[in-house]
Amino acid sequence: MPRIVVPLRLSPSLGGLVVLGMNAIKLRIMTALAELGGTATTAELVREIPDVAVASIRFHVKELEEASYLIADLPPDSSRKGKTVAWTLDVKRVCADADNLKRSIQPISPARRSAT
Repeated sequence: MPRIVVPLRLSPSLGGLVVLGMNAIKLRIMTALAELGGTATTAELVREIPDVAVASIRFHVKELEEASYLIADLPPDSSRKGKTVAWTLDVKRVCADADNLKRSIQPISPARRSAT
């Protein structure tokens, strides 16, 4: 798994969310995958998200894969060229990172803060 650079002293558990950001295209890719049953090819994503350019979908799918939010059925090397790749949404990873975010933004009581 590639190392994600996390700026500003953020917890490493939030690193994937930095890559995800609140990017509308990435969020739409993930929701499209969910709507398609969790797995789809790039061509199926393009049909499901017709208002986004193919090159943009490919770019964002690659970033989502690098952040381990998507899993490909083929290894990430030159053997993919000319082949159809099926992408699967790693729901557990997405939910774990979302849970980490929820825990990270809960207000800390003064008593709990002084104990740390």
